[in-house]
Amino acid sequence: MRKIVIYPGRFQPPHIGHLKTYNLLCKHFGKDNVYICTANKIKYPESIFDFETRKYLLTRILKISQSNIIQVSSPYTPEQFFKGSGITPDEVILFAALGNKDKDRIKLNVTLKNGNLGYYISPPKGKEVYYNANKHGYILFYKDIMSAVNLRKALLDMNIGNDVKVKLWNEMTGLDEKELNFVMQKVNETLK
Repeated sequence: MRKIVIYPGRFQPPHIGHLKTYNLLCKHFGKDNVYICTANKIKYPESIFDFETRKYLLTRILKISQSNIIQVSSPYTPEQFFKGSGITPDEVILFAALGNKDKDRIKLNVTLKNGNLGYYISPPKGKEVYYNANKHGYILFYKDIMSAVNLRKALLDMNIGNDVKVKLWNEMTGLDEKELNFVMQKVNETLK
């Protein structure tokens, strides 16, 4: 059965740390089986990029296909992923990749009131059977490589010169000043 992984998050903005995690997931699951799930939530100052801007940046930084970027209102909800992707849950085994800073967003191995396990469970060890995504999903935790918090703060700080912003932008995203100007124009339009 096909194994797919969702990589949920805010990606505010996507950066080199996300690229390293994405590449690791592609190595293990194959590029066609890795999906980004993100919302169109804008909440200044922690969520300044709309979905279309993030989608643009994700394709530029991660080199991911646009069809593998799924807009959801809650990145950690599998039903929204399946609805947005068109993938049928009974045909796949679903993994969700979460950084350590996000590990409290999903409860793992929870016993419900009816005695059944909740949706997300630990991956089986050894040769145990994986359930298809109709029954359960599995969580993979990875080490957070970096955070976008400082970059986001610097981009919004009027006291920081453009040369410093461009340098930080390039170091964290691998993109140039032209890309930064485009993104900041989109942010300014969104925040108006």
